[in-house]
Amino acid sequence: MANLFFPQYTPVARFIKSDKPTYQECISYYTDFLKKFPFFNQLDLNELDAYWDYCILKKNSVIIEPNEICHTMKFICRGAVKYYIEDEKGRYIMSFLTECNHAAPVKSFYHQTKSDLGAICTENIYGLQISFNKFQQLLQDRPAFENLFTLLIQENVMFLKNRLKTFQSLDANERFNLLMSQNSEILNRFSMLDIANYLGIKPETLSRLRRNDKVRK
Repeated sequence: MANLFFPQYTPVARFIKSDKPTYQECISYYTDFLKKFPFFNQLDLNELDAYWDYCILKKNSVIIEPNEICHTMKFICRGAVKYYIEDEKGRYIMSFLTECNHAAPVKSFYHQTKSDLGAICTENIYGLQISFNKFQQLLQDRPAFENLFTLLIQENVMFLKNRLKTFQSLDANERFNLLMSQNSEILNRFSMLDIANYLGIKPETLSRLRRNDKVRK
């Protein structure tokens, strides 16, 4: 799957062990991603290991729970994460992340405020992480990163607006077709229960839509 907010900037992953990239492979992958943005120069991208540490998380590990402050940001080089919100009626899946995505509620991390989102690893995660203190040092040393995270916040707001629009303007079949056109691999990376929840439909409805999609193909 591509980067959720900048799919055109997703580099090709070249890991010796595809499911277990090393620290240096993760640094190289992140660097290749950053090179796509015009506001970074080579000096910005040198020695990123001074700020980003190696990160390994097991499947079902909690990255953050709602109402917590996010103190570290992850960058996924291999693995998958789901974001959710919850209330007294239950849990609602808000988005799915895989490779080449920053895994943290950006607003909570950037402003050190309580998050309205929770995040859980749905696969083993291999990647990078940065603490808030090191993040502040990164921005001070390399101001170009301010542009990146400002873009991330803006794209996240636009994603949520578009997600709301789909529920107001599309029926279940149209929402499913939109998701498949954007990223059909999601069916292989996340549970049917979570995908049905994300689409706002019952699991049996998702099963029917999948069958109809296969028939059309």
